Amino acid sequence: MELTRVTAAVLRALRERDENTFAHCNRTRELCMETGRTFGLSADELAVLRWAAELHDIGKVGIPDRILFKPARLDAEEQGRKFDPYMLAGFSRTIESSAYRAAG
Repeated sequence: MELTRVTAAVLRALRERDENTFAHCNRTRELCMETGRTFGLSADELAVLRWAAELHDIGKVGIPDRILFKPARLDAEEQGRKFDPYMLAGFSRTIESSAYRAAG
């Protein structure tokens, strides 16, 4: 049950951060679920697949707006950046968010 609560909170944070990415994750989830059912995955396997699909872009929560929403291509400096710290920051921000606390 704890994983469900955390997942719901993370998805709310993603939706608050960027509606387009949230919608993309939902479309990805539906495609993955359809594919998983076609391949005969068990209910447990489908649950894992669902969470993976819904959360695959969660790192975007921590990427600065000037990069995430930049309308043009990233320049060489932006492309060379390591985004791991942003992904960790995004996760931390999610855990500390009101959405996460509300899910509890």
